[in-house]
Amino acid sequence: MYAQRQRRRAEKQQAAPTFASLLLAPWYYLLDVVWSESKLAIPYLVPLALGVLLLPVLALFSLGAGWMVWTSVPVGWREPIFLQYGDGTPHGETVLRALVADQAYNIALHMLVPASQSNYDLGNFMTSLVLSTISNKTIISASKPSVILPPKTSLLSLRTPQTVVHHVQLLKDFVPGATRLLASVEIGRKDMWRSLGTGAGREVTVFEAYLVGEVKLSGVRALIAAFPILTTLVATIAFFAFSVMGLLAFAGAYSYIAATSRPVDAQPSKPAIEPLVTPKAEIEPASLLTPSTTSDDDDDRSSESSGSTEKEMVMVKSEAEEESTSTSLLRRRLSQPFSESGSEA
Repeated sequence: MYAQRQRRRAEKQQAAPTFASLLLAPWYYLLDVVWSESKLAIPYLVPLALGVLLLPVLALFSLGAGWMVWTSVPVGWREPIFLQYGDGTPHGETVLRALVADQAYNIALHMLVPASQSNYDLGNFMTSLVLSTISNKTIISASKPSVILPPKTSLLSLRTPQTVVHHVQLLKDFVPGATRLLASVEIGRKDMWRSLGTGAGREVTVFEAYLVGEVKLSGVRALIAAFPILTTLVATIAFFAFSVMGLLAFAGAYSYIAATSRPVDAQPSKPAIEPLVTPKAEIEPASLLTPSTTSDDDDDRSSESSGSTEKEMVMVKSEAEEESTSTSLLRRRLSQPFSESGSEA
């Protein structure tokens, strides 16, 4: 059965090629060449393909790093305070949402008040601030006195200002320790000025009030805030460069390990085609005189080789004897004319 299968396979291989096989033969040859060459190039193609696939990802991460640097610089904030009147002194609350926990702030109250004589006559009044967590846990409180003064008028101005911007510095170098805080502001005196004059209660008239937080930057944050675009570009390029260097180091290590881990053949590979004519072994003169000796443990091949060697020796001796006889005959023939000419003389 096995012989029949082998015969059928040989007949199929010896059959005439079809048009489809002739058409696909170059492609098969090309695939064979590519596959044989790709085995040697795999240690280099894998890191190359990995690098090509990861470069867009690294570029995206680099842009994300630049965006993080851009947004990491804290900025100041300005929250409006809507004061309530008629229920004690004017007061209001707001939520501070744009805080950085470890950033120092200078917090002040900015008020836009009318430039009226009643506000000027109030004199000193108190501005209080209480910062607490969303769970109503007080973190810090501050209270500062202030007075509203009439604005300075220049000789060249024809109109007197109708409003006055009044600033009250409440906190300096305050670190919130949280990202959201509740701010409560109160303006005026607790006694409502009832002890002054006729005893009528008086309040500060305010158009607008804002709680302003100014950041106090230092170190790297101050540098980033001074040059935001430049620092963002530097961060993006540096992140991309270090990422590419790490990728190249990984690819080099992979290629080195793949190249050094190849199996090395102990013996050189034999040529596919053996030479048709093998040079004859030169026989030294010493081998003609002393026949080769063989040990008792040699197999049949050694005995056959020794026999063939003895035959070659005999043939060489016979050839040498024939050559010596021929040379002696030639010498005799050459010497006869000379001997005859001497005898005649």
